[in-house]
Amino acid sequence: MQQYFQLLVSSIVLAMAFASMPGCANRAAALAREPADPEAVAEAIAARDYSRRPYASSRAYRHYARGMLDMHEGRLSRAKKEFREALLYDRDSSEIRIALLEVQLRLGKKDLAVDGAEALLADEPEHRRALLLVALFASDNDGAEVAIQALKGLLDAPSSSLEEYFRLSRLLVEQAGDTNALVIYRVLGWVNSLEASHWTQLASMLETNGLKDEARVAWENAIEANDGDAALYDSLGRICDALKDVECSIKAYRRAIALGGATSGSYLELASVLGRAGKLEEALRVEEEAIALLDPAQPETWVEAAFAAVARRDLDTALARFDEALRLDSEHMQAHLFRGFVLGELGRWQKAADSMRSVCRNTAYYFEARLHLGIFLSRAGEHEEALEILSALLGGRPEDPRLVVALASAEARAGKEEEGIGRLMEGIAASPGEALLVEEVSRIHTRAGRLEEAADALAEAVRTRPLDARLRYSYGVALEELGRTEEAVAEMKKILEFRPEHVDALNFIGYVWADRGVRLEEAENLLRLALSLDRNNAYVMDSLGWVLFRKGKIDEALPKLERAASLLDDQPIVWEHLGDAYAAAGRSEDAKASYEKALELLDELERDQDEPRDRLLEKLKELE
Repeated sequence: MQQYFQLLVSSIVLAMAFASMPGCANRAAALAREPADPEAVAEAIAARDYSRRPYASSRAYRHYARGMLDMHEGRLSRAKKEFREALLYDRDSSEIRIALLEVQLRLGKKDLAVDGAEALLADEPEHRRALLLVALFASDNDGAEVAIQALKGLLDAPSSSLEEYFRLSRLLVEQAGDTNALVIYRVLGWVNSLEASHWTQLASMLETNGLKDEARVAWENAIEANDGDAALYDSLGRICDALKDVECSIKAYRRAIALGGATSGSYLELASVLGRAGKLEEALRVEEEAIALLDPAQPETWVEAAFAAVARRDLDTALARFDEALRLDSEHMQAHLFRGFVLGELGRWQKAADSMRSVCRNTAYYFEARLHLGIFLSRAGEHEEALEILSALLGGRPEDPRLVVALASAEARAGKEEEGIGRLMEGIAASPGEALLVEEVSRIHTRAGRLEEAADALAEAVRTRPLDARLRYSYGVALEELGRTEEAVAEMKKILEFRPEHVDALNFIGYVWADRGVRLEEAENLLRLALSLDRNNAYVMDSLGWVLFRKGKIDEALPKLERAASLLDDQPIVWEHLGDAYAAAGRSEDAKASYEKALELLDELERDQDEPRDRLLEKLKELE
């Protein structure tokens, strides 16, 4: 008894000490308050809706919680066992039932899971997770109609759960067909109250799945929710560029820069778009700002700036920037490699080969460097070394069509034309209709003036692969070279039957009609369609400018022809078109400069160009 008394005293002393501690007075006071109003307590208890409790007992919840943890950590069999235990204590809990169904689905017992989901829907027709489960199962098994019906059930009963929006949208994206595209638009309209971060997630998901138009809508909604985020404008600029909406892209990148949070990448992307839009002065200014934003003392800065110049086809500027990168780091292999590519584009074959020799010391780029070293040496006339390099590469990759083409082309240039064609024909026999091989056979025949043989090789390939648009297009071009223009146009029309948005075929037909001065209205329609599909295609710009010139719309033709000449500054015919437009506009000096540029380019071509040269000389004479 004395022990109990001592324990009681100790407890009292401890309680008094606790109450006297700082911050504990409030606790002591709280204990001394009067009890709550019994009627208020009874009223609160009566107001609670016990019918909505998800779990009937603590045991049911304990097993459910363990099961969820097991499922999260991948212990699916244990999770299934826990959910079944939970159902023993609460058979009517929809949460436990759907959890068991989901783990069954993950274990591959799809039929069992879907049967259970349908039974749950019979009890609760609007149960969202059950509807999602049925839709997921149906989509995995090509049951598009069943999936759509389940999804419609979700759409008819909107939820505040953000996760469901994304799960639903992802499922819709994975489904094919116009029906699902319409549902996606409904989802986009349905979640118009989302925050910017949510729209960003949705936009990224849509963009990843190739739904660019829908992604653009989502990025625009993200910006509407947070107009001050430069990164969102960056993303909008990127997707607009992918959609070939140049003005939208420029506007978005400019806004990102104006907000002050743009990266150097934003400047370079803007410069690239500006360059392709013909706004060259502004493009250069923006690139200089990007270089200043980066570190001009670092070679990577100049490499990135060089890539931006390449994207807008300013090869001389690109070359100068690669040279600056190499001045800062003479062993920068990426700069050497792409400097070589640019030199090759400019036709400076020996210098291009020298760049590739520098790269060959680096194993990361060894194959590409050796391949292009061989190609450039062949073009520079160093045939023996070129053939040795390309033969060695082909020995390691005997079925690589790029190598077969490179070696055959080098053999033809070295005077071993029959060997080259023989090699290509062996490749074609092993892989009938291989476009790279067939086109090279045609090119070799064309360079030798054997236009009939060139067309015959392509005709045989087209018979083998009638739906190969690339081969059929090349065949049409070969027919045009032979003067069989009507047949060429017929081939292009065949392409449009199975590829109605084939830009090159649309351009070919439109240009032929424009050049002949026939069916000009149809030609303009075809070319405007082609330009809407590829807004930066310089060949289409030239063709459209030419058809407008033919229709007498000189003022409308000139900007397009000027833009085409700025992008295709190595094409004599483009400069001749521009000269004709200047002459028609009464701008004799500009016309003269354009004709002289065309003559200069003709002199650089390998093939005989007597006819166009005589035509240009006659036009220059008329201007005097």
